[in-house]
Amino acid sequence: MPQRVSECRLCGSSTFATVSEQDGVDEYLELIGISSNEVTRRWLKCKNCGLVIHDPQLTAADTRILYERFRDTSFREETPDQYFDRIMGLPAEQSENHEKCVWFKSFIPTSDGPSNILDIGCGGGVLLAMFRQQFGTNWSTYGVEPTPSFAELADRRLGGTVLNSNYTSGLFQGVKFQLITCSQVLEHVDDPLNFLSQIGTDLAENGHLYLETPDIRDFETLPTDHDRFQMQHFWYFSEETIRAFARLAGLRVVTSDIVSTVRKRNNIAILLCKNS
Repeated sequence: MPQRVSECRLCGSSTFATVSEQDGVDEYLELIGISSNEVTRRWLKCKNCGLVIHDPQLTAADTRILYERFRDTSFREETPDQYFDRIMGLPAEQSENHEKCVWFKSFIPTSDGPSNILDIGCGGGVLLAMFRQQFGTNWSTYGVEPTPSFAELADRRLGGTVLNSNYTSGLFQGVKFQLITCSQVLEHVDDPLNFLSQIGTDLAENGHLYLETPDIRDFETLPTDHDRFQMQHFWYFSEETIRAFARLAGLRVVTSDIVSTVRKRNNIAILLCKNS
């Protein structure tokens, strides 16, 4: 069963205010065999640092089951290949991946030599496929994806190197990356500081980390039963709390932005590098 929160992962405080109370069906809880009626769910805000925290949170065992199942065909109503083709076939003005690549071009230095990109939580590999279209084949593509069917899809459709795994540093035997992308992942991680610290060890000295995560503005603009507020998400960040985690992990902010997507969701887009 999910576990109650006792302290803030960012500052250690145990004093919280309630942001939102959740009711109704949580499809992610149901997917791992737990009835939504059995779990009282709410979002809390740390009164000290402002980090927004889901209470309770899934255990490691719960999370492992969830990511084995949550991209299953019966849940998503399309096969992995149908998903890949649908997303890659979107026109540019409807494609969030195209939008990301345009954003990257404003900040990522162009390189004529071999370069490496790693997408953590790469799903079916659509961002990596779009990146290769936009940036060229001198970039070698790597991915990490915990859902087996989507890791297999990305590995097969990309022709890069994709591992069916949770991310930890050193998975690719010493390869360093000029760009690591981590889109809609940090909010799923039980220890954001450790996660970001590990990413820092895999970055090349001149490398960049792109983070994208839901922004707390969602609580003002989305209905309380929106699936962004369900159990798969542990945290909601603001620019201030993301910057605080990054600073503790030895990373420096290059630029950041708040992006409203074509689906009317609010995201923090933030580019980081190692502290020099």
